[in-house]
Amino acid sequence: MRSRLLPCLEDHGAALRRLFACALLLALSALVPASAYAVGEQNARLRGTVVEAGTQVPMPGAKVQIRSDALIGGPRTTQTDEEGSFDFLSIPHGTYVITVTYEGLRPIKRKVKLQLGETETIQIAFAAELAEEDKQVIVEERRRIDTDKVGTGRVLTAEQQSKIPTPRSYQTIVQQLPGVVSGGSNPVMAGGSLRHNRYLVDGLDITDPVTNTFSANFNFDAIAQVDTQLLAVDAQYNSLGGVINLVTKRGSDKFSVDASFYFNHQALSAGGRAGTQIYEGRLLDQSDPRPPNATYQGNLNLSGPLVKQKLWFYLSTEFRYTLSAVVPGPPLNVQHVSREFVGIYPRLKLTWAPASRHRVELSINADPAFISNLVQANANADENEYNQRQGGAFGILNWDWFVTDRLVFGLQTGVTFEELYITPSNANYLGSQHFDRNNSITWNSAGGSRFQDDQRWRVQFDPTLTWNKKGWIGSHTFKAGVQAQYLRNYRIASTPGNQTYTDDTGQARDNGALMRDGTSTDRPLPCVLGQPNPRAGLSATPCYQTALYDPLLAQVRTAWGVGAFLQDTWKPTSWLTIVPGMRIDYGNVQNSRGEVVQNMLGFGPRLGINFALTRDNKTLLRLAYGRANEVVSLLTAFSADATQQIQTWQWNRANNRFDQFQTSSGGATGYDLRGRCSDGSVTLECGNAKLSLSPPHSDFVTVGIDRELIPNVVAGVTYTYRLITNLWEDIELNAMRTLDGQSYAAFGDKRYGNIFAYRPVQEAFRRYNGLDFVITGNPSPNWNVTVSYTLSFLDGTSDDQITALRDDIPRDFRFYGYLADDHRHQVKGLASYAWKGLTAGVNLSYLSGAPTTRTYQSNIPATYYTVRYGVDSDLRMAAGTGVQLRHASRLVAEGVYGWGWMPEFQDTVTGHRFRFLHLQPSRRLTTAVGAVYPAGTLVGYSGGNTADTGYPTYSTGAHLCVQTLIALRKGIKDLQVFGALSTSQSWIYLDPDPASPWNKDERIRLAISMSIDRDALTDLAYEVNKLRAAGLDHPINYNSVIPAGHTRFWLDPKSAAQGESAKNFQYNVAEAKKLMSAAGFADDFSSTYQYTRVYGATFDTLSEANIPYLNAIGIKTTTEVQDYPSKYSTKTFVGDFKGIAFGPESAFPEAGGIPLRLFSENSFNHSRIKDPTLAKLAQDQARELNEAKRKEIMAEIQRENAKHMWYIPHQGGAGIGWVVYQPNMRNVLDYRTTGYGFGTETIPYYWKDA
Repeated sequence: MRSRLLPCLEDHGAALRRLFACALLLALSALVPASAYAVGEQNARLRGTVVEAGTQVPMPGAKVQIRSDALIGGPRTTQTDEEGSFDFLSIPHGTYVITVTYEGLRPIKRKVKLQLGETETIQIAFAAELAEEDKQVIVEERRRIDTDKVGTGRVLTAEQQSKIPTPRSYQTIVQQLPGVVSGGSNPVMAGGSLRHNRYLVDGLDITDPVTNTFSANFNFDAIAQVDTQLLAVDAQYNSLGGVINLVTKRGSDKFSVDASFYFNHQALSAGGRAGTQIYEGRLLDQSDPRPPNATYQGNLNLSGPLVKQKLWFYLSTEFRYTLSAVVPGPPLNVQHVSREFVGIYPRLKLTWAPASRHRVELSINADPAFISNLVQANANADENEYNQRQGGAFGILNWDWFVTDRLVFGLQTGVTFEELYITPSNANYLGSQHFDRNNSITWNSAGGSRFQDDQRWRVQFDPTLTWNKKGWIGSHTFKAGVQAQYLRNYRIASTPGNQTYTDDTGQARDNGALMRDGTSTDRPLPCVLGQPNPRAGLSATPCYQTALYDPLLAQVRTAWGVGAFLQDTWKPTSWLTIVPGMRIDYGNVQNSRGEVVQNMLGFGPRLGINFALTRDNKTLLRLAYGRANEVVSLLTAFSADATQQIQTWQWNRANNRFDQFQTSSGGATGYDLRGRCSDGSVTLECGNAKLSLSPPHSDFVTVGIDRELIPNVVAGVTYTYRLITNLWEDIELNAMRTLDGQSYAAFGDKRYGNIFAYRPVQEAFRRYNGLDFVITGNPSPNWNVTVSYTLSFLDGTSDDQITALRDDIPRDFRFYGYLADDHRHQVKGLASYAWKGLTAGVNLSYLSGAPTTRTYQSNIPATYYTVRYGVDSDLRMAAGTGVQLRHASRLVAEGVYGWGWMPEFQDTVTGHRFRFLHLQPSRRLTTAVGAVYPAGTLVGYSGGNTADTGYPTYSTGAHLCVQTLIALRKGIKDLQVFGALSTSQSWIYLDPDPASPWNKDERIRLAISMSIDRDALTDLAYEVNKLRAAGLDHPINYNSVIPAGHTRFWLDPKSAAQGESAKNFQYNVAEAKKLMSAAGFADDFSSTYQYTRVYGATFDTLSEANIPYLNAIGIKTTTEVQDYPSKYSTKTFVGDFKGIAFGPESAFPEAGGIPLRLFSENSFNHSRIKDPTLAKLAQDQARELNEAKRKEIMAEIQRENAKHMWYIPHQGGAGIGWVVYQPNMRNVLDYRTTGYGFGTETIPYYWKDA
């Protein structure tokens, strides 16, 4: 191989095509993995050659000595080899004086400044002059391009930062680099997310093990250099994003003391503003005193020798105090209590040289801090604040053993500990938080998990070995190491009072407001789900509710990992450097239940090539490729773990109690670690998302050219491509999507609910393309300048390491685009000038705007989201999301107000805000039956309670009652009236006891169905005949097991398609009695008939109407009106009852959820039906995405239930809901939805003519 390589290596002046051919042959010849002096390396390297000045002949045997204030243990000495070369491995960064002596010749001295992680290569030429000590001159070597360093990055020194205005934070000064943008307190580096970076101190990883962000505050004055790499080209370090290494200052043989003080007061900065300063049409008061805003910081640093040449110390501390407050604004419009931050950051570093070939450094750092009143929100009362104690400590031990001049053993080990301790600011651990729906103010106590103790540990052990070898076709520097780590997170959390409230009791603070039993000095007006809050006018407000939390949640999560790397820095010639490398990583992560969340192996090849294009080594071509893997992170264990269980209870206006159970969330369910799809299989593919067993990884390629323009000034251009894929996703395994991918079709599991698997997904990615132009250097000793421009493109599906909590991107990866960190153009400039002890500096940065990321609420459940990146969607509307309408320019100033789940909009022309359905009334029109809104102001009215219209309270559901509808139609000419069938349902269902008559003979069930007059019940509930007499058609459609309102999948029981079982829906008392007799019940039998009174007057009427129907066929009933929370919802509704029951079923946004509930094994199978045929059909329809086939399965389900009448469909819910629009509303039905259900996107195009 040597014979093939030599012609390439010797012909440096060959044509360009031969150069590339040589480079390819050299790359294929590199079989050993690698990386040497790069980010994370705590030392520098100095090497060179000594030659005779005239002939350039190498001078073996020359003595080379280096000395520096940074070099503990005294000067180091070596001799040049037979090629005149010398090499000093692993020496501290700093300024060195090099003295070269040769017998009989005058010594030569050179001065060189070594940067961290870089290799300085110099050539010293001896002139044939006799030794004359008094003529020694120290010549300062000028900085040139480092031909050994691969990758992209820069060393930011404390000296440089002291000359320019810069934030005193290591996280923010990194943003000076090209390709780096702000991610809050964590930079986004070359397309990696804010959670993809690794943070090191003196080479040891201190990244937060849970959040994958920075973990420690640091005394800025204790930092000597910040060594950064945008790409982890060095095989020693593993990062999907960038690597940031803080190299701290050390002592020396000279004593030093310095102190500094910094402050920033509100008088020195512009005042804050509360949004647009306009709230509810009025300008906020600008005469109020400005809120306090000040920062004070003091620093003290001591260093020197404890034992000269043997033991040094560096002791520093920083004290920081910050006072800040939110600007007064709505809804309280008063000055909120101030936020205070108090922190102290002590640090001690000892440097010890126990022997000439050993160097040991021990450092201890702490960062305790206390923050009071952390929330700072205008909607929070002062007592709703909470305090946070944070910080911890870490210790690091570094040992370097210079076994020989060419072999160095290194050991880095350390422990980090951080804690977040959160408590209510008023120390009220028993009081419950209240959210006042009337004024949107949160008060009384800090809510959510606002008692929390979160402790995070990291233990590391990293031995390395560096060996310099010459003679194998040039020189090699091999470096190998093992990195072992253990992570632990202990977290305990609870909610004050174990309960929160949504109520309307802002005037009852003296006694803690509304208690769970409903008592209060100011009892709130009742509210019914889906109807407006009477205190809030027509603006719809969700009903009063309370959330019950588990008393305490204590968890311990652990992880461990081991990595190994091997790399080589190979210099076949002085103008070519090849750095191949490989690392292997394995990680195991467990959640608090001992379940393995992550158990992955990753391989990370690396390759860097530097090629000097000119003989003077002033033009350098840089090429690099690499892969980094993320195999250890407690963030995944935190996401795939049990959460605090929360139960929500609704206000019951019948008894003034919170006793109507609504939802239950959290606990140990809701996630699945197996990658199980909805058909129960364990597979690598679910829906459109391909699950992966490979860890998240980053592949990158970079190509750059650097040119030294003048001494110490370098210009460069670099192209970077990075693809981060296999990112963690929360994959919905249970909800089946519709064919268009926009909404849900059904659930595939036996229970109604979501199951999320946390796995890496191939389609979850971030992709970065960036082009950097940089000029940097010192054109003169007084000037230091860096100017850069970056053109970049960042797109993908993920703004975070786990894309977004419970979002549905993996189901449809069309929802990708440019991400929020995509700042297309970046211009940055740093410059400083020093003159006679004075320094002036400037720091400029311009970043173009970033795309908007929008979140849409999906229809099942209410907390499930679709995130779309970088799309213009201001004509799209989703539940709970405010957007703008461009087609609403003719709306008038009254504003449109919404109902139910509808959001608020803003007219982009007039700025008026409005919602769906009805305008706020400005005057009333008296009719024969009461007060009605006048023509020209009413858009629509929804809500059965008509108290605010002057009509008597009357409810037929969440739409217009018949009296109101008819009166409005008479009172307003040309009123537009629209009606829609409800998707609600109700049943007569029977106990599951095998000994009960209906379970012994199904003819009893068929007889009960035939005893019901469905036409009469529909008229009773929805006044069909009265509506028809008024000219409004109301069809009578019979509910089946699928309600009539689900027209896509409903099978009409009166149609021929129903088949023979259609007779079971017909009102036929005579036939029902025959069936009873044939079943052995010619004589009467008795049964309990049970229902509850919480669903309104219409349902109560229907409940009572069933009794005479049952009696007519010989079933003698004993009526039991049950208490909802203690009996009906907790026993009867879940199948724990005897006799006959009647009750409603929730209005499902998607029909497929109904058979899954009724015929699968779950608590919503009220009669505990075990029919294998129906159970299979329920599962089949959930898995079938072809709509025609699914419709036929649904029809068969309805026929099969009607054949046996396991559940006897009733007419409760089979009525039309009515809405009305004023005559001058245009295109009221001209809107489109994508998918279906409450949360699907709606694109409205209607407006009101002036």
